[in-house]
Amino acid sequence: MDIPVTSIRSSALDQIISDYADMWAEVILDKNLEDHLKKIRADINFLNKLICMREKKGKDNTQFIRIADQLYALRQVVLKKMHT
Repeated sequence: MDIPVTSIRSSALDQIISDYADMWAEVILDKNLEDHLKKIRADINFLNKLICMREKKGKDNTQFIRIADQLYALRQVVLKKMHT
């Protein structure tokens, strides 16, 4: 559950945010839904671990929770599109 150094965490978070916009565009077009679902699950797991670590240190997690919520919403859209 240990996530390496802060700069690596930060760059991983930046990558999640960057990927998020691209994913939405492809999901709207029904492209790569299974791949995006896998990526979203991995990103949500990463964020959950990060949130837990920060919570133990008493740090504010508002931005991380918002990002996780948005990924969860995208996950729901992908699942709905896959089952229609």
